[in-house]
Amino acid sequence: MVTEATRRAVWNDLLDVSRVARYAEAMGSQYRVRHLSIRLGLLVAAPGSMATLLDAIGGQWRIGFGLAIAVLIAADFMLDYGTKIAVLSSTKRECNVLEAEWRELWLDVDSPESTDAEIRRRNRELGRQFERATSPMDEQVRVSHRTNVRCTRAAFEVTRERYAASSP
Repeated sequence: MVTEATRRAVWNDLLDVSRVARYAEAMGSQYRVRHLSIRLGLLVAAPGSMATLLDAIGGQWRIGFGLAIAVLIAADFMLDYGTKIAVLSSTKRECNVLEAEWRELWLDVDSPESTDAEIRRRNRELGRQFERATSPMDEQVRVSHRTNVRCTRAAFEVTRERYAASSP
């Protein structure tokens, strides 16, 4: 027999891993768009035709375009979107695997053969794996409150609908 406290802990952890998988996907998508924008800006500014255009414009415009290119190059290096995208992609993949394992654990909560100690042990192990999977994201990615709230709502709605009969 599984206690209500253990049951609730498994449910909350299932929701959390679902939220983080969605969050990693959403932030990765946002960072890909930003990274692409910077790269496209550099691509447009790089060709020789841009240099010819700047020579024709002359004066302060040339300085302004030069500064804009310098800012794009600095932003590309400083924001390091490539690393952030890679970390978020890895986190998403690992969280998707963990979510499947937590779903299986959630289904086992109601099994007559399941013991509270066994469910707690499996939940702790999944929790350790979750910590390892998300620690690079915690170090590399700034939290977006708005995206986090949106992903939390989506995770709750999808998970509740999937397990409506057995949710706490």
